[in-house]
Amino acid sequence: MTHQLSGKIGGNLISKDIEYTINTLKNIDSIYSDNVKYIENVETPDSETAIITLSQNINFFEYYLDFPIVSSSYYYNEDFVNSTKIPVGTGMYKIASIDDSNILLVINDRWRKLESDMPKTQSITIHRYNAIGEIFNAFKLGNIDILNTQMTNYSDYIGTMGYNKKEYPGRKYNFISFNCNDSILSDKEVRQAIYKGINKGNLVSTVFNNTKMVSSSPLGYGSYLNYEDNILEYSQDDAKRILQDDGWVFTNNRWQKTIDGYVRKLTLSLVVNESDQERVNASYNIKEQLESIGIMINVVKVSPERYYQYIGEKNYQMLMTGITNSTNPDLSFLYGKDNLANYYNEDIFAKINNLDNYSEIQKQINDDVPYIGLYRDKNTLILNANVGGNFIPTAYFTYYSFNKWYRQQ
Repeated sequence: MTHQLSGKIGGNLISKDIEYTINTLKNIDSIYSDNVKYIENVETPDSETAIITLSQNINFFEYYLDFPIVSSSYYYNEDFVNSTKIPVGTGMYKIASIDDSNILLVINDRWRKLESDMPKTQSITIHRYNAIGEIFNAFKLGNIDILNTQMTNYSDYIGTMGYNKKEYPGRKYNFISFNCNDSILSDKEVRQAIYKGINKGNLVSTVFNNTKMVSSSPLGYGSYLNYEDNILEYSQDDAKRILQDDGWVFTNNRWQKTIDGYVRKLTLSLVVNESDQERVNASYNIKEQLESIGIMINVVKVSPERYYQYIGEKNYQMLMTGITNSTNPDLSFLYGKDNLANYYNEDIFAKINNLDNYSEIQKQINDDVPYIGLYRDKNTLILNANVGGNFIPTAYFTYYSFNKWYRQQ
């Protein structure tokens, strides 16, 4: 199957630059190489049109096109990898100089934006260091104004005073997957009750000392498509009521129900990779929380090899797992056909490729509960006190509204 995208390119950027950049990325080892691996061919019928042919259909492929475009004429007959030329571009800033320790950026006077959008910061120096300790020391000395880190113990290096910080959710998303084909968990109400029986705030504070962030959605990392209305909230009373309304009877401190002529107790297995101690600890916290309302949980710690067998065979009841979000908001891995939870909904399958339907998809998912979102890693943007501006970092765009940031004198 092939899929084509085409677009108009104006100004000094020409279609041959697109072609040259993509072909170069396909032939070198780059952090952007995966972005272009499904591109089969690039055609440039004229200087303003680039037609990209894919080897297969990729949902929201435009999200993969977030790499810099380099000039084909500037690098003509050059060994791109070993070239010593300073790259040129069409962005907000341009590179003025590069040495072994620093990259100096200055405002690009050819940047095609309105005067009101011009950045307040005239220049940026990017410093390169060999060790994280050097970075934190330079920050303390005032040689760095801004740094971004996933480390949760950064205060051990820079203290707790003299700077501002903005914490935001990272891309590492941890969740529980239900097996929706299981004889008990095929009942949506049981899944809803389990969801309401887990206090995510307690999990994050007790197990992780608030070094993680509560997260209920696979898009909760800053994507504008994230929809958080109608998400079930923690309530032990609601969890019990849902089970009672669904025919479960609470007796001897546990729930039971007659299913297909047999009395079934609400006892479930939660599989977790024994080599992931964070998830093991989270699993036991969840076991304790659910058992306090009569839902019995057996934590099954397995080897990494067995863990991935469970994923491949999808023969678990509950699975503690996670993903690292890409910039692509495609949800088909979780909610499309042959998904991890054995979740089946033809209406969702039909809508999954349509960006306009994402809020509708998430409303339905929030009711069906094939997964329980739990927590994410926490990222922190750290700013010296002399940096001003509006700071709204996300894992999708850490330096959002950077053109409005400035250094106070």
